[in-house]
This record gives sequence, structure tokens and C-alpha cells, in this order.
Amino acid sequence: MMGNALQNLGDQPVYTLYKAGTEDNNGTVSNLVSILVVRDLDPNPGAFDYRMEYRTYRNGSLVRRAAVDGARIWHYTVAGNSYSSFTYNQLAYADRATATFRTLSKLIVGEDQILVQTAQQAYEASLNGQAYAANKWLPWMPVSQIVSEVPNQTYQFLSQVPNTRSVTYNATENPPGYLSLTNITGRTSANRGGVTLKNDWSISVDSNEFAGTDYTFSPPAGSRAIANSLVQGG
Repeated sequence: MMGNALQNLGDQPVYTLYKAGTEDNNGTVSNLVSILVVRDLDPNPGAFDYRMEYRTYRNGSLVRRAAVDGARIWHYTVAGNSYSSFTYNQLAYADRATATFRTLSKLIVGEDQILVQTAQQAYEASLNGQAYAANKWLPWMPVSQIVSEVPNQTYQFLSQVPNTRSVTYNATENPPGYLSLTNITGRTSANRGGVTLKNDWSISVDSNEFAGTDYTFSPPAGSRAIANSLVQGG
């Protein structure tokens, strides 16, 4: 299921991963929304000419933003009104994808890393084929077990290391033999020092560009550049 669905996702010229959910921090609930848009400007196999934008919001307010503009990866944080950038166009062409996704996976923190993981797996599936993707694919869990499955429709995984996590991947088949990844749902529950933190979220997959997407970055007024410690993509 995942090999087929990831290859078909990676073959799309553009798609959006829209993640929405809640964070319950000891009874204080926040609404979280994160968006990752991926556009492939060169459909030739093995080519890497992607544009991407990532945004995350807490209770409707922007918290972070990242942009891949064709020459640099930009990362901006609202709280510090600061940004950093990583140039990848000096790397060997074959290394751009690895450098870009590794860098994004370090800049995009917490449970939003599943967005980057899914995009990277889709790229690799498109490049190498669904058999490669099916053999290499792992769910977004350090340790997991299958708790339920409906072949070619749903797989649910559970992990209790280091926190209790569940994640479910859902696909639809239309036309016959063509699987589309439709959504991913997840829950994390952690207890540290008497503080309980619960995250519930759902990622919808849309083969369209999210409205208002911008792959460029201009430093906001008064913002400051900070040193980037990521070397060669991590």
C-alpha cells in the first residue's frame, strides 16, 4: 500500500500536506495547524528542482515558517523575529535532495517532522519505484507494532517507546490498482514530572497547491539573521 501510494504522491507536480490538531498541556488546549507544500518544477526522473513552503500556527498565529526557493532553505521564527538560511546550490546535484530534506527535518521540530518524512519518502518512491519504497518504508515511529490493518486501505501502528504513540495511514484506490494516500492520523501521550502532554492530529493529502503559498522569503522588518549551524544538510 505505502509503496504504491508514496510513488503516486511523489509523481504529483504539486501537493499539500495539511496537519491540524490539538495540544493538551496539562489541561491547557491549543489548536495547531501546520502546512507543507511541495512543488516539483522538473518532472524528469532523478531531477531535483523543488520549491517548498512550511508554515505552522498556534491558535491562529504564525509560529514558524520555512521556504525552499531554489537556491536556499530559509527558516524564520516569529518569537525571536529571526531567520537563518542554508545554501544548497553549491552541492553536487545528486546531493541536493538529501541535503534539503535532512536540513528541513532539523529545522521543522516535533511532530511536524512527519510532514518532511512523508515528502522525502514520496520523492524517493518517485525516483526509485514503489518496490523500493515498499521495502524501505517505515512508519513515523521509533519502535512500532501493527495493531490493525485493512490491506490497501488502512494500517495502524502503536509505539510505547519513549512515549505512547499511535499513527494510522489511510489510502483509497481509484482507479483500480492506483492507490492515493488520503490522510494520516496520530496521537502522542507523554507524562514527564507530573505534566501530561497529549497531541491529536490529522494530516490531509491534497494534490493541489495550498492557497497563498509563497516559496520565496524576504526578511521581515526588524528581523535579524542568525548563524546556521547545519553543515551540508545536517
